[in-house]
Amino acid sequence: MKRSLVYTFNPLGAVLIVLLIIIVSGSLALLLLISNPDSFGIVTNDFSFNEVYSFQKFDFSSDFISFSIKDAGYLIPGYIDDSVYGITIIGNGSYVLKSPDKELQGSFDALFMPLSPERYMQIRDGFLVKKIYNSEPLEKARKIFEENKTSFFHIVLFNHIRSFIPDPDIYLGSIYSQNRGMIRFIEAKNVTFIPEKGEKINFRNPKACSEYPPNNLLPITFLGLIIITLIFSLTIYILTLDLNTKKNSYLFKDINSKAQKTNLQLTILIISFVVVFSLNTLYHILNNSDLIYPIFAALSLVIMMKKGYTFLGIGINNSNFLRCVFLGLIIAIMGILIGSMGVIPRGLDTPPVKLILVSFLIGLSKEIFFRGFIQNSLEKAFGFLPSLLITPFLIGLLHFIPNLLLPNGVDSSSLFNSFAVIPSVSFILGYSFYKTRSLVPSTIFQTLINLVPLTLIY
Repeated sequence: MKRSLVYTFNPLGAVLIVLLIIIVSGSLALLLLISNPDSFGIVTNDFSFNEVYSFQKFDFSSDFISFSIKDAGYLIPGYIDDSVYGITIIGNGSYVLKSPDKELQGSFDALFMPLSPERYMQIRDGFLVKKIYNSEPLEKARKIFEENKTSFFHIVLFNHIRSFIPDPDIYLGSIYSQNRGMIRFIEAKNVTFIPEKGEKINFRNPKACSEYPPNNLLPITFLGLIIITLIFSLTIYILTLDLNTKKNSYLFKDINSKAQKTNLQLTILIISFVVVFSLNTLYHILNNSDLIYPIFAALSLVIMMKKGYTFLGIGINNSNFLRCVFLGLIIAIMGILIGSMGVIPRGLDTPPVKLILVSFLIGLSKEIFFRGFIQNSLEKAFGFLPSLLITPFLIGLLHFIPNLLLPNGVDSSSLFNSFAVIPSVSFILGYSFYKTRSLVPSTIFQTLINLVPLTLIY
């Protein structure tokens, strides 16, 4: 009989596996950080701001756009780790956009610009400012900073936001206009002007600025994802060597013939999920889109029960419970460590019981829908390997489609997250589900991944 390294839950084997993962992933992260720290961006969970500067006049221009405030206004710098990486400018002003074939003018009452600390000093030194004490501009700036944490180039790894400092040749900004709404402006290799209302403008920059994010970002990140996926998959394989997945075939024995293929119900529920998620993206029916998952988890359970599945077959069981809990904790803890890319938390904010319960409910609902329903149905129709490969990219596609309806369109971060990060994580969770036939590991992962970023203070 094949025996696992942690057969009968041997603590020594578990410790060895954890140490192996920490050494390999830590060495990789350290090597990449030493080689090019800026390629990983800066953690931008929150801007801190408590300074207000007043000015009498503001003029700023790039190659294609210029801003001007003739009357008094306010400048509020946004700090991350004691350095300024964004500014909010409040005041009634005007802008002029010059494209190759037209000139567009408009007014604004606020402006946000992500920038490097060096660029901030250049802009601030360009006009006279005076530090004042006024809480009114801070309240308006708070909303603007919050809205713009993910407005521009960033990457989200395990719910951790990392933004990338603009190169000197790149200008970014969010323009708050009364007649056009929030306008997203990017002047890089392409120049884009995307208002919430009105005409979108996009043209190639004849001066051909450098690529952004940095060219080496995607190869490094893809390599990291592949290595992480292999490490996690190998860990799951070792921890479950003594589990015979063929014995789990009894889970399908009493299922009627309709379950032999992915049927119309699967297609309808997936399409319904996309429609509901898209409508919520457009109209913000629910403040938290994750609340959609319990609804579809309940519908999935009804469909699966009618097919002949039991809770045991769906994955809601206590089979190898301690093993599954341990496996889920390993995947979640290492996922959080790797996702933070070496950033050490500064403190811990104890979460309320309500937050813990909601995180668990959403995590379990996601796994019932994705693993218990979609992966189970595909596995019954096509077999283990096709279902393990199809499900991750299907889940990524489900997350990507609603982004097509966003006013600002699809950016590189959405593409990378939907077709690289999510499939990688989903593959790991899908493999753990196949090996254990339990939703416990993946539910623990989803719960902690949702909970920890709201608990740890970075």
